[in-house]
Amino acid sequence: MTQHKDSNADDKPQNPKGPIRRDGKDDGDYWGEFLAAHQDDLGDVASSSTARKFERKVQRDEKHAALKASDLDRSTFVGGGQGPGRGPRNFSSSWLDTDEIMDRSSDFTPPDPALGPMRGLTLLYSILTVVGILGLVLTLFIPHPPSVLGPVFGLCSMIGIAGLIAGRGDFHQRRAPDDDGARV
Repeated sequence: MTQHKDSNADDKPQNPKGPIRRDGKDDGDYWGEFLAAHQDDLGDVASSSTARKFERKVQRDEKHAALKASDLDRSTFVGGGQGPGRGPRNFSSSWLDTDEIMDRSSDFTPPDPALGPMRGLTLLYSILTVVGILGLVLTLFIPHPPSVLGPVFGLCSMIGIAGLIAGRGDFHQRRAPDDDGARV
């Protein structure tokens, strides 16, 4: 493969000041002009109450260091008191045991829903649906009889699905007029 030729191999920027403008000014000159032109507006912002509150908050935060070295014990530093039993392989239990440990202290007992016996019509419509769909799939692989068996299996699947939908009855399963149907 062809390697790219790097003409800047010294890893130092060729123009550390930034881009050179046509008028010979650099970014510092433009920034100085901006500050001079907007000095009155910037003075109003700097003397505002919000700026003073911000300045006080910054000074207060600088006084309170987030963390001091004296707050930490020796074991937090490198080589500071690492003895046996401090590594990731020294744990006595596994993350896979979490469910068992959590279940020990839990009082939750899952409900046992009483589904009851399946109605005969529901069983019939379920069988019609399954036979119809499987028959339609099988007729795709049989070369000649699909012209006869296709409509029969299609009718079986349509009757089965329609019977299951109609047998569902009350779709909302409300027991009272003010019941919203939510079940926990």
